[in-house]
Formats: sequence, C-alpha cells, structure tokens
Amino acid sequence: MPTASFCVLMCVTVSLVDADRPTRTPASGSQRSNKRIDIHFDDLVKRRVIGRLGKPMGEYSGIRGVWKASAFSSRTMLFHITHIDGRPLAKEIVYPRAHFYKSGGLPIVPAVPEPEDSDVWELRVVEHSVYYGTPKRFHEESGIPRGVAIIPRGVGVLPHESRPGAIIVPFELTSQITYPLRPQITKGGRVSRRMKSPKASRYVALKLEANQSKNDIRFEDLRDRYRIIGRLGKPLGEYCTIRGRWKARRDIKRFVRIFLHITHIDGRPVKKTIIYRWSDIRFTGILPLGHTLQEPKDSEVNELRVVETVLHNGSPKRSLEESHIRGMGFPFKLRSVLIYHRRFGRSAR
Repeated sequence: MPTASFCVLMCVTVSLVDADRPTRTPASGSQRSNKRIDIHFDDLVKRRVIGRLGKPMGEYSGIRGVWKASAFSSRTMLFHITHIDGRPLAKEIVYPRAHFYKSGGLPIVPAVPEPEDSDVWELRVVEHSVYYGTPKRFHEESGIPRGVAIIPRGVGVLPHESRPGAIIVPFELTSQITYPLRPQITKGGRVSRRMKSPKASRYVALKLEANQSKNDIRFEDLRDRYRIIGRLGKPLGEYCTIRGRWKARRDIKRFVRIFLHITHIDGRPVKKTIIYRWSDIRFTGILPLGHTLQEPKDSEVNELRVVETVLHNGSPKRSLEESHIRGMGFPFKLRSVLIYHRRFGRSAR
C-alpha cells in the first residue's frame, strides 16, 4: 500500500524570545502567587500601549545601536539600542534579530544585508506587539510532529508558519521592530562612550513619563501582569471550536471581501455574532502534497478548531512622510487573529 505524503508550511527564522526581557530578580513567594489581571481585548484596543522604546506602539522613532553576537550562539545576533531620537540611554535596550523586520519597500531599494558583529545601524523604526512562539497543545491539535515549532512571520498579514527542527519557544507577547527604509550602516563600528550621559538619559525618561496618560498601559505590564481575554471569550493561546457562516461583501473600494460570522463557540450559541475577515484567520498545519489552501465560498458553513492571538498591524501615522510608500490600506491598531489547522463542514445550509 503506498504511504501518504504530506507537506508542512515552512518558515525561515527563530531566535531568542527572552532577549527583549529586562534582567529580573527572583520573585518572592507572595509575588509568585499573585494572579494576573484579566483585561478584555475590547477594552485593550481603547488604550495606548507604551512600548519598550518609550513611545506608543505605531509611532516612529530614530534609533542607533550596535549588533553583537549572542553569548549562547555566534549565529544569533542581538541589536543593542544605545540612542533613541539622538539621545543616549542609561541602559541599552536589546532586541534579537528575529524581532527585526523590513516593512514595505520598493524594488529599486537595495536589499538590507544580514547584520554582522559590531555593525552600527541608525534607522527609523516603528514598534509593534505580537504573540510569538508555540501555543500549548499545538502539536496535539494540529497533528504536526513535536520537532516542528510554530513561528509568526512578523507583524504583517502573512500567515503563521512552522519550521522543522526549530527551537520550541513558549507562546508569549513580544515587542518587535519594523523599519521601512534601509538603515545607515557603519561596518565594524563602535558607539562612542562619550555620548553616554546619565543626565541626558534621565531627562529623556522624565520627558517620556510626562507624555503618558493614566489610561496608557506599558508593554512590560501587559506582558507580565495582565492576561488578555480575546474576542472569543477565552484567554489568548487557548483552543476552542467555532462554527459560523462565510459571507461576502464589497468594501468601500468595491473589492469583494469574505468574512466569517461566528455563531457558536464550543457548541454554545453566542449572544452577538462575532465577525472576522478571512485575512485574519490564518492556517498553520499539514496539507496533502500538491494541495493548496482554498478560500471559503459565500454562504458556506464551517467548523474550525482555533487559537486566538493578537498583534499590532496596519499603517502607522506619518507612514507616507517617513517612507514615501503608501501604507497597507488600514490604520495601525491592535488586531485579533485566529490560527487554525483544519476546516470542517463544507456546506451551504
């Protein structure tokens, strides 16, 4: 009997997730027992998230820093940010290479080379938040072998994908950087220590603090102190079964878009229909060899086993002025995204 052949969607990058974490002291017994504060997605989207760079997510910053090889692996590069908007920092902010993405760009713009140890980069960037890593029960739910990890491909609209042999990192909220234009690169350079002024750094910190409102929430607090409850009513990263009908409609530009109108979650009817765009429902799993993922049809009814995640996505303010490139067509904001592995019940009842 011939054996069945399968293909797994591939990804190309993985690195250290914990590189965007500050060094922490061990928590006491009482601190470890503290429960996270629940915050619903609908409430979170009304608040500004202040990123690690000290600005609201989606605002441009000018950064300068140096690439250094990780102490764990010379192949893993870390970007040590030393200056923000021309002002030096008292403590470097570190990002792994896997959390640095080129966004947009024109064909005539030369490709950005892979960074090397001691390279100094100066560039304009936007900070996003995105869940990165492999959800619990991913392998049991998807049927993908345990040697394969799931990794979101940055903050764009591309689907989550998987990579054989990747390091399996936990499903966790991370801060990521995108840059629209080629950075200014100094090969083998060194950041001048004379520019590191603690007095100037304190001034920057005070200024950033003054620009925040009581309704703002810091990225570090959102990651470490809060548990986000998604649109489906479950904590992010937990699986559930949804049922709904696909409906097509034209947008303001007369393009036909298809949406899933969710009517049931885990077999129970919802009080109010929850609507997702097809582009926000992303496949990660196994397809029979030679098969492609098909877009659902209007009036089709499906059941899907999904896990909900969130990310900041869209066109940042001043995108056209900063990059001379038109944006993605929708504003920068926090979005809910569903990941699924199989679609059941192709019917039109």
